[in-house]
Amino acid sequence: MLQPIEELQNCNTRAKKSIDLDYASLPPQLVVLKALRSKHLVLAAVCTMALLANLLALSLAGLFNQTTIDMQHTILVDQPLQLKFVPVNGTIGPVGGQTFGSDIASGAYHGSNGEDQFLVADSFLRQGIPLPAWTDQNMFYLPFAPRTNTTTENEFEARTKAFGAKLECTSPRFDEKFQAGIIKPLSTREAVYPSVNITVTTDTGRSVRCTKTGIYMRQGPISTTENSCVMGPSAAEFVLVLEPTLNATQADAEVCMGSIVMGWLRNPDGSCGKIEPVLLNEKNSVFVHCRPKLLTGFATVRVDSSGRLQKKAKNVTLDNDQPKNIFSNNPVNLIGQSNRYLFKTDSPGWHNDSFADDFMNYFASHTANSSRLIDPRQNLPTLEEIEAPLNKAYSLLFAIWMGINKDKLLMPEEAQSPQSLEGRRIEPEKRVFISTPMFAISEVIFCIYAVVAIMVYIRRPGQYLARMPTSIASVVALFAASSAVLDMRGTSYLDRKSRAQHLERIDARYGYGSFIGGGDGRVHIGIEKTPFVRTRSKSTWLERKVDSWRKGLIN
Repeated sequence: MLQPIEELQNCNTRAKKSIDLDYASLPPQLVVLKALRSKHLVLAAVCTMALLANLLALSLAGLFNQTTIDMQHTILVDQPLQLKFVPVNGTIGPVGGQTFGSDIASGAYHGSNGEDQFLVADSFLRQGIPLPAWTDQNMFYLPFAPRTNTTTENEFEARTKAFGAKLECTSPRFDEKFQAGIIKPLSTREAVYPSVNITVTTDTGRSVRCTKTGIYMRQGPISTTENSCVMGPSAAEFVLVLEPTLNATQADAEVCMGSIVMGWLRNPDGSCGKIEPVLLNEKNSVFVHCRPKLLTGFATVRVDSSGRLQKKAKNVTLDNDQPKNIFSNNPVNLIGQSNRYLFKTDSPGWHNDSFADDFMNYFASHTANSSRLIDPRQNLPTLEEIEAPLNKAYSLLFAIWMGINKDKLLMPEEAQSPQSLEGRRIEPEKRVFISTPMFAISEVIFCIYAVVAIMVYIRRPGQYLARMPTSIASVVALFAASSAVLDMRGTSYLDRKSRAQHLERIDARYGYGSFIGGGDGRVHIGIEKTPFVRTRSKSTWLERKVDSWRKGLIN
């Protein structure tokens, strides 16, 4: 309402920037672009503030958020088990498809077929069923429990010892140090057996000869038909836990016990026909020799009251050296027993599909979500393609094996001096938070408000209108006595565009000030054409304050 009259105070203003403006017909938010085109920057800034007020309402509405967060309370936790293994005999454990590998119990082995870890891993990978307590896909974590009674809904967090294993694999060359084949012993005419002979070099540089002849090899899938076979491109997989040669020393036997050999075979013609021994080489097979390496370290884990991990372990740090002081006997015995569980296999067989015969290849395919290793239609895999999925499957199975057998493998903590740790009890609580984006938006808008307010009030001209132009009567009084009314004669039937063209043809200038008119010869204040209007002396609020301050100093 005031901007056209503000513009008229110069007494030399075109109609399109003054009397023909219709700012009051639009809401402030829609005046911004029109004010910019007319170069009324202060008005554009004020109307922008009206537009930002809508955004400010939204930002203030989202400024405070109520969120449930986990509050941590320091507590003491006890560890019922030590990271100290009971004496383990690495030669005792399940063997192949047999239920009992030995009549003597040792370590994790107390009978059974030793397939529990496979059932748990399959449920986890295929159905999403949680892993056993104190395990994740890579490590086993030493259990802890709060010293005081707590509710079952609480979660607990502490830094505890971690234990796991990984495979270190190499691809042996077919030479005098490594031979592999499908042999046909003289004692049988209808069956062949996988066989490998390998020279293993220890960390000290000593060479040990190891061997393994597996269970008889099937010519096709398990079937009621004795002579089942497969046609077309086919594949077979070997999983062999090495054994020492005859008359080997105990040290040599332990070296072989800690090693496994896995092989992947391809046959483009299938397995039907006469059963003959096959000499394996780099053209029809690829083998890897793997030695498990035990890992120890520390990790911060969060568990529920049953010990199941609720979040991924944090701040996992591994020791640089192989663990030694946590074993009651040689650590290779633990590796040897775990190999009997994890690399457990029945008789291998030729297949022309993408389904694995053994557990390790089955889980390697599932963890990698690929049948690259066992697909007979693809070429032999490389060491890089084998190592990653094989290690992922092995680490998962070893962690599960430790989790379900921890009470058999680890020594209990002494009741007289239980080891205590500082842990945290996690309880969800509601808290009010300030949204950083909404706070930033609100602060920016308030700062812009302050700048625009200072700019507007410093430049405001003060009281110069007899009455505010908020009604038709007050607006008419501004120009009723002026000759400017004659310029608008006969324009009542015109639309806005035609009226603007009419005023453009007249090309008159207008102003706001004092003039003599109305036929009464008296001085009027309002809108009149230039040069019949006299400019009012005007000053801004700041100029008047400065003048008042200066006069006060002189007096």
